[in-house]
Amino acid sequence: MLFLILVVAVFAGCKQKEQVKTVDLAAVEDTVSIEADKFHSAYASNDLNTYSAYLLDDVLVCGTDPRELWSKKQFAEYRNDQFPDSVILETIPLQKEIKVSPDGKSAIVVVQLFVPAISSKIPVRNITHMLKAGDKWKIDFISFSLITENENIEKLDMALTK
Repeated sequence: MLFLILVVAVFAGCKQKEQVKTVDLAAVEDTVSIEADKFHSAYASNDLNTYSAYLLDDVLVCGTDPRELWSKKQFAEYRNDQFPDSVILETIPLQKEIKVSPDGKSAIVVVQLFVPAISSKIPVRNITHMLKAGDKWKIDFISFSLITENENIEKLDMALTK
């Protein structure tokens, strides 16, 4: 019995320990920021090939209207229908926040901006979930929302009831 315990202890002690790989989250955040900027720029300039390449085939895109829940194909069709090739969407950035997962393999990107073609008074909040797929960053979720300061909610509500 003592021999068996000794054998188990030797094998347990000789087992290689897993390497703990540290992730440079700041570097990942910088990379995600650059890739998100490329995606948004391609969308604004209607560069269908570039922005479609970022989208996973099963992406879910939520527009500003509650009825707007799009697939990859529907999102591309919407962009082309709403804003023809000749239209470059002007955007006025307000803020960008990125939250990288601890393993560095996914990130949430929140961009707040004005899109004058939509509204010059109400900002847009774009939330994107990006995943590391091999050596590229891909998007599996996008949500566009019109946002307003809390003090303006009552004014908007009153305007909509008239």
